Amino acid sequence: MMIDLLFILSGFFLLALAGAKFTSRSWINKKGTALTATVTDYKSSTGDEVKSYYPVFTFEFEGKERSVQYSVGSGKRYYEIGDKVDVVYHPGMAKSISLKKDRSFLLSYGTMLALGAVLLIVGIWLFLWL
Repeated sequence: MMIDLLFILSGFFLLALAGAKFTSRSWINKKGTALTATVTDYKSSTGDEVKSYYPVFTFEFEGKERSVQYSVGSGKRYYEIGDKVDVVYHPGMAKSISLKKDRSFLLSYGTMLALGAVLLIVGIWLFLWL
């Protein structure tokens, strides 16, 4: 049956994606430099009639001013322009930063892991018993 293969592949994909995202964020937090950044702008995008806001953080690193758009958006603006926020930055991943005290990513990665595990288990069950 093809449906079991689809479930298994989807499960593996979600597990791998969640693992890669979590590893990337952990790597930035371990190897990066803690800095204080200023919220200087918001970029927005609209999808499925929902508007998401992505803060742009500006900070100084090695004598140069840098601006990085945060990769996680939300339906509201959590910061005011001019707010100071503790971030972690690594020049090897110049377009990525991590918020020092942000743990909200755990919910999204945890959801991906759980869904991936469920799809994998259901796919294996379908393969073995149907």
